[in-house]
Amino acid sequence: MESRNGDGEGQIRALLKRLRASLSRRCRLSVVFTGSRAEAELVMRILKEEGFHPLEWADTPAPSYTGPIGMARVVVPPHEAEAARSLIASLEESGREGGSERQA
Repeated sequence: MESRNGDGEGQIRALLKRLRASLSRRCRLSVVFTGSRAEAELVMRILKEEGFHPLEWADTPAPSYTGPIGMARVVVPPHEAEAARSLIASLEESGREGGSERQA
């Protein structure tokens, strides 16, 4: 016999998955970053400073469930997606280059 909690948890996950898909279709936003909530907040701050309009979508129901460590996505309007991804990629690349210079 399955426990009610296990079955209820599966139903909640299925509902959240359908809700995310529905919101994605309705909002028509593009994901430009996926990572920890702390990283997502930093990316959002940088994007805002550069004139983008980012939003954060947390992959966990609420911060109180997992603390500040949960996963998140940063989304922007579709017309900003390519430029936002390019900016993020350039920042990641410069971070890798800077890290290797310090080790040398």
